[in-house]
Amino acid sequence: MIARLHLLKVLFVVAISQTVAAQQNCFEITKTPQPGINRTFGCLLVRSNGSQADDTHLLRYAITVAAEQKRKLYLSGNFFVSSTIAIDSNTRIEGLNGASIRNIAPVDVLLLIKSKARDIRIDNLELLESQKIEASVISFAGRNTNVNLKNVNFTGRYVSDGSNTAAIRSGVDWIKNIGIRDCAITKFQSGIFINAPVQDLVINECHFTQWSDFGVYIGQKAGFVQRTRDLSIIDNQWNNPALGVIRQPLMIVKSAAVLSIKNVSVLDNRVIGKPGAYVRGQQSTAQGDMVVLQGVTTFFVRRNVIRDGGENGLTVSRLSKLGFIENNVIYDNDQNGINIGSGSFDLIVDRPQNFAAGDAIEGVLSGARANIRFIDHDGTLVLDQAGVAPFFAERIKNISTGMNNAGFAQSTERTKAIQIRNNLVYDNGLDANNDTASSHGSLVFNADLISFEGNRFFDSNFPNARQTLAVRCNNARSVFFRDNEYQFDDQTFDEAVFLNPSSWLSPEN
Repeated sequence: MIARLHLLKVLFVVAISQTVAAQQNCFEITKTPQPGINRTFGCLLVRSNGSQADDTHLLRYAITVAAEQKRKLYLSGNFFVSSTIAIDSNTRIEGLNGASIRNIAPVDVLLLIKSKARDIRIDNLELLESQKIEASVISFAGRNTNVNLKNVNFTGRYVSDGSNTAAIRSGVDWIKNIGIRDCAITKFQSGIFINAPVQDLVINECHFTQWSDFGVYIGQKAGFVQRTRDLSIIDNQWNNPALGVIRQPLMIVKSAAVLSIKNVSVLDNRVIGKPGAYVRGQQSTAQGDMVVLQGVTTFFVRRNVIRDGGENGLTVSRLSKLGFIENNVIYDNDQNGINIGSGSFDLIVDRPQNFAAGDAIEGVLSGARANIRFIDHDGTLVLDQAGVAPFFAERIKNISTGMNNAGFAQSTERTKAIQIRNNLVYDNGLDANNDTASSHGSLVFNADLISFEGNRFFDSNFPNARQTLAVRCNNARSVFFRDNEYQFDDQTFDEAVFLNPSSWLSPEN
């Protein structure tokens, strides 16, 4: 028996050695510190002891040495850690034969990419949340460049405890040249949560399941001068979200940033939710809008399949402009297939100190009323109001405080300049709660210069909705239609469009 165990051990070592040798000739680290590390070897190897003992010190030491000597580190086996592992510049880690790292004690972060660390690559590794992870599995400390994750699989516990645990998180400072490819993320409240400037981000061929908050959230809080830009979200899949009230599978939003997000490509993705009405503040089996772009300039949404959302399939709003929505298939969403614009819009005033979140305001000449949702640091008032905005250069009155002449409206930007071409949009308006006010193939709201060409809108008129149209335009101007096809209840119409501009905007059709 002893001889057999010894033979198995020898065969295991030989197999590992052959796997590594196929890459390079590695020096094995077995203890800390490891004396006489042979610098003639091209890479390093560390094995877990396989007994669920704490591997924290050994793993930290091996990663530090590999980074300092700019060598690739191979990991073999299942590693158990009790505290955060820091990752510095020039770190290259590759797992062998299903290697994994998991925490055996609660931690804030499992792997922390240190501030200003760069040139990092992690491949073929399983990262597991065995005990509570407060913030994220991988966290960026900020000012990181050239970080690539490939075939890194994240598995959480799916415990909703009031925190927002993410597989990957960045929110301290800017990051740049980030690649996340071939990764699987399951059972986290958010898959990827970025709330600081990011540039040159690629998320490619990743699979998101059982998220309970956001699948992917890319936003930007106030206080940064950098612009989030050059985002490529390509050939990913979202499906099987967790139960309960959850939010968007994919949300890219300017949030409180001064500058819009620029150059976004959302291509060849499959975004699949759970049918049903999204109910805020109550339990539901559905999520809200499936794909959301807010405050994005220059974007392409092409060849995606978007279905089974709790509200809209695709939403483009909040001053987004210069975009193409082409060759998508959007169906079985609870309300609208494609939603352009919204009842919320930005208004710049000259005296933001005279306003506060929640105040009601009124245009002195137009009489247009709105409620302030929040105020950015640059004086942008974001208004939550379905209707027209105050006029340009119009004096504004703060109704809540009684202050007259509170400020002048400097601009009323809107979502604009978007081409919607060759999309198939059908069977939206599922109305799972039996109380949907209206459902449409596409809703255009507070938006300008929108064109529809070569689209097909089918059967978006489920019986519980009070109003159903292929395209509905509210307070929209310069909306153009060409070569679209509309069919409802097996009847084909040349046009199934409703235009309802406000009194101070005239459509140009």
